[in-house]
Amino acid sequence: MIQHAVFLFATGAALLGFCEASSAFPCPPEGQILPCVCSLTDDTMELDCSAVQDETQLKEIFHTTPPFPFTHFTKFVMDNNQHVVKLENGVFNYITFDEIWITNGALKEMEQGSVEQSKGTLTKMVLHGNQIERFLMEDEPDMTAFIAFEFLNLNGNQVKVFPDIKSTTLKTFYINHNPITLIHNENLFRVPNLEDIDISDIGLIILETKLLSNHKKLQHINLSNNKLSIIQNTALIIQSPDLKDIDLSNNIIDDVEPGAFDTNNNGLTLNLEKNLLYTLNEDTWKPLIQAGVYLKLSDNAFGCGCDMKWAVAPPAGDNTDYISAMDGTCSSGNSFSSLDPDWYTNFC
Repeated sequence: MIQHAVFLFATGAALLGFCEASSAFPCPPEGQILPCVCSLTDDTMELDCSAVQDETQLKEIFHTTPPFPFTHFTKFVMDNNQHVVKLENGVFNYITFDEIWITNGALKEMEQGSVEQSKGTLTKMVLHGNQIERFLMEDEPDMTAFIAFEFLNLNGNQVKVFPDIKSTTLKTFYINHNPITLIHNENLFRVPNLEDIDISDIGLIILETKLLSNHKKLQHINLSNNKLSIIQNTALIIQSPDLKDIDLSNNIIDDVEPGAFDTNNNGLTLNLEKNLLYTLNEDTWKPLIQAGVYLKLSDNAFGCGCDMKWAVAPPAGDNTDYISAMDGTCSSGNSFSSLDPDWYTNFC
């Protein structure tokens, strides 16, 4: 009887151990991937390796035996890791991902071969807040083999040379808050299907006149918090019927040349808040408002003198409500909407 009881206890313990080892299925066994953590929902399987101690431990986890029961994960995460400086070729072995999120860490080098295994599945890479100097260790990374790749966030790294990426699938590209300062026209020619680009806060001084001229699907452009002083003729002629907004706020712009923007973008919002504009040039702004563009112009240096008569008190026969198409303030603090048309009629 005692032997039988011992046998039942041992069997029960073995079964319990089996259940515990299998409880994470279809994740890999917990002991095999520690300190990484696998989490599941009904249709996702994510692997968080934020706690790995170094590159060697990370690689060993993906090269252990037996192999992982399933080779594809929805997302790889590594956040606030101050130990992994480089992702070398083959680090993930045969494992593939839909998304890779490596954020707020010490990562400086990321070889293209580190993610090559996921070229058929990878849709998104979020790499913000690291120390990356060159995306995939190339100045001209070729991403054409990544057939599903649509989203890249390199915000807040140490990229000094704008990466001339080649990809026909990339739609969203954030490279803001990097010490780049210069972008050439040709740097964006090889990503023709962009819809959303953020090149704010990079110290940009000059906006070349054909930088985004070939992009026919753009919806959002962020050029805020740079050091632009002039927007030249044709600089932001965008051949996209879907363009919704261009953000040029928080620069030092004091001159926008006529023809700088396209008059075919009905419904476009131009944000030039917090710049140094001091006159409202009729040749620049009137055609845009007539084309249906909305202007955000508050916190500039507008004197709101006779240069604004065309907008405040338009001539007889011109029924366009120019003032309603602008959100602006004078240097005196008066809003554009408070300006008296009779004053401009009588004193200009």
